[in-house]
Amino acid sequence: MSWDEAFSHRYDEWAADMTADIDFYVRLAREADGPLVELAVGNGRVAIPVGRATGRRVIGLDTSPAMLEQALLLPREAPEDGGVLDDLIVYRLAADRYRIVLNAATAASDLAWLERLCPAGTGLRARHDLAMLAVQGKF
Repeated sequence: MSWDEAFSHRYDEWAADMTADIDFYVRLAREADGPLVELAVGNGRVAIPVGRATGRRVIGLDTSPAMLEQALLLPREAPEDGGVLDDLIVYRLAADRYRIVLNAATAASDLAWLERLCPAGTGLRARHDLAMLAVQGKF
């Protein structure tokens, strides 16, 4: 169990008073031209209010299933169309180029979702010559 998983049931209570940074992130989001992505999104403490304040979708990534579940289940400010699509890994290769590693079990639906998010003039290219093996747990 990761630290996030062990602490996840208390995170919302622990972070309840942490709101001073939200306006900062809203200002940054309003200045951003591209997609809004929050790494280590947790339970959506920042992403949800940023999305609501800017009217933009925020893509949240996290390795903690328990924290992502909270982002879905907490009734506060959750967007009507919000949800967890799947886990993925994003590598920034250049200012305008990324490598995204999708879960093989849901790669087709994830790729379709990402294609819908791409701004006009950009695109995705599926690569079948690359792979990643993620091993979890004790050996």
